[in-house]
Amino acid sequence: MALDSETLTRHSLREPVAVVGCGYTGERLALRLAAAGVGVVVTARSAERVRQLEGHGLPAVAWRAGEPLPPAVAEARTVFVLHPPPEPWNPPAATDPDAALVYVSSTSVYGDADGAIVTESSPCAPLLPHAVARLAHESAYRALGARIVRAAGIYGPGRNIVERHREGRLRLPRHPERWVNLIHVDDLVALLLAAATHGKAGATYLAADGRPVPWFELGALAASVVGRPLPEASAGAGLFDDSRRCDPRETLTSLGVALTFPSALDWLARQA
Repeated sequence: MALDSETLTRHSLREPVAVVGCGYTGERLALRLAAAGVGVVVTARSAERVRQLEGHGLPAVAWRAGEPLPPAVAEARTVFVLHPPPEPWNPPAATDPDAALVYVSSTSVYGDADGAIVTESSPCAPLLPHAVARLAHESAYRALGARIVRAAGIYGPGRNIVERHREGRLRLPRHPERWVNLIHVDDLVALLLAAATHGKAGATYLAADGRPVPWFELGALAASVVGRPLPEASAGAGLFDDSRRCDPRETLTSLGVALTFPSALDWLARQA
């Protein structure tokens, strides 16, 4: 799915657009919208981040979860919510009830499937507190008619396992044989736009490339690209014990999205 003015017009993206919680993915989304001539406003938690986004040409306002939404966001006709559930948990802020609302969740809500395949309709059994909060936030936004997009691990320029290893920030999981599901940030942006323009209110969509890989394969690739062995495991370095294989074919078909980056391994191999 190309991202240009003609495409956005054809799929009736309603303006103005708000991106609530403008981090890595949100900024990528907002910049694509702005480049296509779409009116967009974004929010960030700190004044420093607001200035940074404004420096990139994006109209930005400071906002924290739990506060009333700024008028420019509350009145938006399309709203993308990308911030994590706040602590303590707060219900969603009020948006235009007629707006196309998209909430970006996480595949962590499925919990541990012991390597089995999961789809949009698979049962959720989150293990970790942040995943439990995600599922609760999903329910609250679904009640408002939001399209729920469960994103796998997001990677792309400046945010990937090769960069983490190159910068000495890579940590080994407790179970390197576990399955990892990924989605390139630009493919996630395309899926978010498709969900907003012709997704169904209350529906669940799965944002993954459909090619899960064992973590040890990703680690081996990072070591090969960087030219340095992986770090040794250390106490407290274990993370992400849950294992599952996400199958997004129903989402890709229903939203009409063809992935630009269908293989994370292929993309990562070119990051030398």
